Amino acid sequence: MITGVNYITLSLPDLISSIEFYRFLGAKAHVRWENGVYLSPDDLWLCLS
Repeated sequence: MITGVNYITLSLPDLISSIEFYRFLGAKAHVRWENGVYLSPDDLWLCLS
């Protein structure tokens, strides 16, 4: 039985627009590199690449 989600990775065609979108929704950027970023909206870690 799944009781929660801790970490999700999304592969996206437009990384910059995606980062801006999630930051607009309130996600905090923690680590960024050339082809990705780790964000955290609330308790969930989100990797965009």
